[in-house]
Formats: sequence, structure tokens, C-alpha cells
Amino acid sequence: MKDLPFEIWSQIYSHLPPSQVSRLCGVNRAFFECAMSAKYRDLHVGGIIDEDLYVALANPAVSSRVHSISLDILNFKTFLLLSTEKFLPDKDVQFKQEGSLRLGRLRISTFHGADKQDLDRERFRVLKSLTISIGSVYHYVPFRQQPYLVRSAQRFWRSIGYSSLTSLDLSVPIEVYRDDLIPPDIHISTLCNLTLHIWSGYAATTDYRLQLSTKLAPFINRHSASLLRLSIIVEEAYFRSVPYYYSSSTLFEHVKALPRLEAFSIREPLLTPSQTDLAYLERFIRTHSRQLKELALHLLHSLHHDRWSLENDGGTPSVHKFTASDLEGLPLFDPTSISFPLLQKLDFAVFGDHTAPSEFPLALYLRLLRGTPKFPGSSLTHLTLRHNQLDSQDALTILRQFSTQTQPRSSTSILRPTVSHTTSFLVEVSISVAHLQPSFLRSLEEGLPRLRKLELDIWRFKLDEGPSAKTLRYTSSRAIIFLKDPAPIEDQLLQHTFREWDLRRLMITIRGFVERHGHVRREVLASVFPNVEELVYEMREIQMLSLE
Repeated sequence: MKDLPFEIWSQIYSHLPPSQVSRLCGVNRAFFECAMSAKYRDLHVGGIIDEDLYVALANPAVSSRVHSISLDILNFKTFLLLSTEKFLPDKDVQFKQEGSLRLGRLRISTFHGADKQDLDRERFRVLKSLTISIGSVYHYVPFRQQPYLVRSAQRFWRSIGYSSLTSLDLSVPIEVYRDDLIPPDIHISTLCNLTLHIWSGYAATTDYRLQLSTKLAPFINRHSASLLRLSIIVEEAYFRSVPYYYSSSTLFEHVKALPRLEAFSIREPLLTPSQTDLAYLERFIRTHSRQLKELALHLLHSLHHDRWSLENDGGTPSVHKFTASDLEGLPLFDPTSISFPLLQKLDFAVFGDHTAPSEFPLALYLRLLRGTPKFPGSSLTHLTLRHNQLDSQDALTILRQFSTQTQPRSSTSILRPTVSHTTSFLVEVSISVAHLQPSFLRSLEEGLPRLRKLELDIWRFKLDEGPSAKTLRYTSSRAIIFLKDPAPIEDQLLQHTFREWDLRRLMITIRGFVERHGHVRREVLASVFPNVEELVYEMREIQMLSLE
């Protein structure tokens, strides 16, 4: 049984309830071990946890096999219930109201002994990844008002194996740090990947800047010796229909250097660059720029830019949107000030998803690219521009920055003429274009011969001219024309086949339209791209277009 692949065991036990799996313990040891690994290695649970899962996790043979846990506020609460010292149903009204939880706790007390010493030890000894999400402050408040649950937080964190945890993602309001539900002195020596979301449940009363400087920044600094990847996601939120703006400036003012950092991601809404202090973010990026291998930089419009002022009869936004000219003076986009000699992956977004292609700051982005390497062995290999709509010509202009013509030594031999070769080290491109010009993919084939993975988001369609003006179509290469109706497929569809392109994964996402004959398009794509091993072709409806 041990020789069976893990994937097969996962399929076998995907439909078995935890109670039945637990009872297999006395049948066969190998059977039990495979069952535990297949069933409980990754716990991604939503809603109320089944009481049988309590029983299973109380068994060290089960909990010691859990590699990842992802839980929301309800599950966070129930995991804290697992950490209480004693279960007292007669004295606790809360437990009386939750009969299933009482039953589960009683079973755990019987199975596990409910001994304080046992509960203090690491229950999840090999846990590698932990994600905690609190989607709304309205979920957090009733949780916070139960003192016995708050007291259990320290015990919950002690149940985690700090010697194995490598990834931590905390999508929680900043009040969680204020209330010490995350221990203020927590230190995970093995932590490599850290993702923090910045938002406040009670923006009108909570001093979020104070929490950034006294809670979150020290939390990051304590892990400076081990952190390889850091992601900061600033989330604006509405409180009583009013959007509240947050800035990460205070956080980066107090975060120290991270000597092992290789990947950094920041998603931050801005009011205007002149009003928002980006100096500390720029300082942080400059400090680590020469060691970064991955950078995700998303500088977005604030919710305030879309909010219409009721006091303004003219119907203008309360805060005017910033443009590319407001970003041009930032040292962040000056290659003489900040360069990235080791950068391999770049993910860039500005303004927002629904800005017009003409608003994309092409010149600004090209300045940023000048600070990235383009040499063999140290060149940008992954490029992401999926969060902005680009004109197809602008997209080609960007991608041509990574394509160079190599001229070999001249030869006088007729049998060995001089031939130039195109060199590019990009292996993965994810990009969003407003519409595709006929020569777009052909240009990619010629300019990016080493490309292995291509993801395209297409946002717009063109109508045919002439008698067939009501037929919706878009073009994805010089010889590929997709019609709304699949028949007849014209001969020119197969005039060019990308046989020389070493592309292995192709993903095309069409936004704004649902096509009835997607399978026909996939068949055509498969024949035109014979080297592609993984083909994804999907339609995502935004609003159905009327062709009548």
C-alpha cells in the first residue's frame, strides 16, 4: 500500500468522512498512515468545522501530518476552542448554545485527556503553511468580545510547530495586532514567506499608523534573518459607506533591512504621489534592489478617486486621479537611482484594471525596465502586465526590449552565409491587451523564441466591415480568424502554424463576451500551436454585447 502514489490515496479518501478514516487506525498501520497523509495534509476549510475533524486533530498521529492550514474567522474561533484548558459546559453559556461544539470538545477531552501539559505542546509539528483570514470586522467583533477565546490565542500559537512553519499569510484587520491575538513577541525562526494585509475594522477610531510602527514593523524585523519573500497588501475599506485610505509609509519607515530578501510585493492605493509619502517605500526598495530577484509593484488609484462628492453640484470626484506625469518625478522610476541587477520576475500595475490603453504610462515603464538586467545568465525571465489594458503596439514595444539580434562573424563562404539570430531570455509572459492585431503572435514568435508560457487577456473585439458587419470576430495572428459562428472555418486559419515556437503553455482569456463554440476555437488553436502541451481557452462575461 505504501507504494501507491499520494495522488491515488487522495482520490480514494476524498469521499470518506474523517470518522471512518480515524477508525482505520486499528486495521492496518500502513493503511492508516497513507489515509492520514491523504486526508489531512492540507486543511482548507470554510464555515463550521465538522466535529469529527476535532476528534481526528486531537490525535497526534493525525495533527502531526498536517502541512498547511487555511481558515477563516469561524474556523479560527474553533481552533482556539481546541486550545482551551478545560471544557466546562455547565459554567459556560456560550458552549451551551453550541451543542455540536460541546460534543466535539467532550470527545476531545475523552480521547486526548484534555491535559494542560498535552495541550501546551506543539500539536501541528510539521505545519509549513498557515493562512488566517477575517473577511469583515463584523465577524471579528463578537469574537473579540469573548475573553476566554482571546486567552486561548497564545495556546493556539503554541500548538504550531515553529521549527517547521515557512509560510504565513495574515489577512486580518489591524485590531487583531492591537488586541494581541497574534502574540507581540512571536518569532518563527524558519519563516521564509510572509504576507500581511493592512486594513482597519474601525478606521474612524483605530490609529492604524501606531499599530504599523509598534506591531507590524517589529513583527517583520524579528524575522529579518529568515525572510526570503515579503508581500504587503494595503486594502482600502468602507466604514459606514465612507472609504478609508491607508498608507504603508509608517510601516516602511520602521522596517529594517532584510539581508536575505529575494522577493518583494507591494499593492498600495494612492491618493496622489505628491500627497502620499512614498519616500520610505522607495528607501526600502532601494536598500534591497541589488538583491531582489522578484518584484511586484502595484500603485493603484484610491477608492476616493471613484467617490462622487455630494457637495459638488458639478458631479466631480472628491479627489482627482493622478496620472503618469505625477509619477515621473519619483526616484523609483529613475534607473540611475534604483536598479535591479539580479531581477528575474517583474509584475507591474498602475492606476487600475479598467483604465483605457491610452492611459498606460509606456515611457515610465520603459524607464523602469532600463534598470533591469538583459544579459545571459542574469536577465529578466518572467514578465507580468495583466492588470492594465495595453494597446497591442505598446505591448510589442515592451516585449521588444528583451529581444536582441545576434550577428555572427561574417563569412565569405557561399555554403555558410551570414545569418542573424534573435535572442531573448524571457520564458514566461502574462499580458493584457485591449485587442489583438493580426501580426501580434507572429511577432512574439519571432522576437521571443525561448518563450515557454504565454497568458493573454483580451478585452476588446472588432466588428467586420462590409456585408458581414454583424459578425463579431477578433484576430490572434496573421492567419487565425475566429468567428462567432464556427462554420465554415476558412482555409486561411491554418496558413501559418507555429511549429518553430517552443511554447509549452498557452492561456487565452476573452473578457466581455461568452462564446457558444469555444471547443471549436480550442481545436483550431491546438492545430495551429502543435508544441503546446497545456492549452487553456476561456471566456469571462462582463456584459453581453448586442450585435443586432
